Amino acid sequence: MINFDQYFIDAIQVINWHRWTHYRWDAKLALILATFSLAYSPDELENSMDILEQVPIITGHSTPLKPIFNSLSKLIHSVLMLTRCTIQFKELRSISSEVPFIRALNTIPTAIYWNVRGIIACAAHITCMGYEYETLSAEIQSRELSSLVPKINNLLEFLTNQLEEYNRALVKKKETYLTLEVLRKRNVLLLVSGLDMSLDDVSFLEQIYTDTHVQGLRMESLYDMVWVPIMESNVMNTDFVKVLEDMMNIMPWHSVYNPSNIDRVVKKSIRDRWSFRNKPVIVVLDPQGRELNLNALHMMWIWGPFAFPFTTTREKTMWRGEVWRLEFLVSGMDPIILEWARENKYIFLYGGDDIEWIRKFTNNARAMAKAASIPLEMAYVGQSKKRENVRRVMATINVEKLGYCWQDLRFVLFFWTRIESMLFSKIQLKQADDQDPITRHIKKLLVYDKGGSWALLCKGSQIMTYGHGSTMLQSFIDFNLWNEHIPKVGFDLAFKEYHDKLHGEGNNCCKFEFPVAVGRIPETMRCPECHRVMEKHTAFLCCHDQVGYLDTY
Repeated sequence: MINFDQYFIDAIQVINWHRWTHYRWDAKLALILATFSLAYSPDELENSMDILEQVPIITGHSTPLKPIFNSLSKLIHSVLMLTRCTIQFKELRSISSEVPFIRALNTIPTAIYWNVRGIIACAAHITCMGYEYETLSAEIQSRELSSLVPKINNLLEFLTNQLEEYNRALVKKKETYLTLEVLRKRNVLLLVSGLDMSLDDVSFLEQIYTDTHVQGLRMESLYDMVWVPIMESNVMNTDFVKVLEDMMNIMPWHSVYNPSNIDRVVKKSIRDRWSFRNKPVIVVLDPQGRELNLNALHMMWIWGPFAFPFTTTREKTMWRGEVWRLEFLVSGMDPIILEWARENKYIFLYGGDDIEWIRKFTNNARAMAKAASIPLEMAYVGQSKKRENVRRVMATINVEKLGYCWQDLRFVLFFWTRIESMLFSKIQLKQADDQDPITRHIKKLLVYDKGGSWALLCKGSQIMTYGHGSTMLQSFIDFNLWNEHIPKVGFDLAFKEYHDKLHGEGNNCCKFEFPVAVGRIPETMRCPECHRVMEKHTAFLCCHDQVGYLDTY
């Protein structure tokens, strides 16, 4: 009989060994299978049968040929089917990479390996038929063939299912994903982000999207949203695919189905023109593709669905209607605080992660309120960073009954994201100078948050004063030094005058930290305290306490 190994070596020599090493594995598999079919043509197999018919006479044993040939036939059939499936998958992916089934692609090398093993086992089995082929050897060979069949069939079943899913997804994409006709005559909101966009951000945007679409067909017909996921590399792996599919499944809007198809030049243009780094941005385009807002995400955080239709013009209009008051700070997120404001109570909002300061602050505040005979409420609003510390503080406040605080850490995230969005919105509108009073207040609050403990005093809706935790606490302790002014000017003005005097004497430093990921950073900024131009520094920070949103909640 013809030797399979020699046939294969001859074939490799024909195509040149150097070229062989550059062939794809599915092409190598096809060549190995072709070599096998040439080496063991129907004529060769017929000769093997003639020889095997004489085996019982030569050996004196009755060899069970039928089970052996059944095993051989099943294995060859499985090898052929798996080879066809592997090549078909490669061909489909070369036609369209819209649905990157990475799990299947990662399985193909394993499938090729077992297929080659099956081919070699068949070749060795057929070669041995013509020579020393005793009953024991036949049984061993038959068991080896039978053991390979289920391995290959399992791989075949998996890849076949993936092919079917591939085809279904392609059909679904043609029907539902990013069909330009769906977006025709509408404003389009391009949500640009990385694959690491938090589920909290997605949930927030989903609520706005739902609110604006259920208010009537008028809004729904005016705009739609498309997610444009940006990846640093076009190489997709199993983890990326899983995240991508999960994100798309929870998003009610359209998506660019395969981010690896976004050209490098397009990514550069998105980064340069829309200042996209890593933080999500939402670019609003009119039906003609003209930009109506370079980033509407800030106004969405501030005003939610009331910011519709999310244009720069609407953003300016919304700002003109705002004043610095308690309702603007907490928005509609907390009805309890808003009820306190309606009752015209004295209200302290306070933050930070120093639990010892919080104990002193709340106890001294209650003692001061009792001495001044005023209705006082306090609400802990956390800190923009160090979320694990904030979580522990909230738990302590609840256990020790130190006062009122939000039970859901996402409220803290929402509160501080809104305030940061206020500043970024002002920067984007070029209104971040000190001529704008709201901007000055926003800057101060963000500075106090970065400095640690802080507090803000309101009387009803009116914000009276705010400052660092040290001056606020000292004002409580020094109550006997300024309480004589209460009958003349009232508690609120008496407290404000004393606290502001302490604050001014403190000569506190201010600093802002703008992550590069936010995109737009002002060239200059004035200090919200002394109004001088602030020095600009480059800082590298690493805070391991800041776990991702997905792990936090």
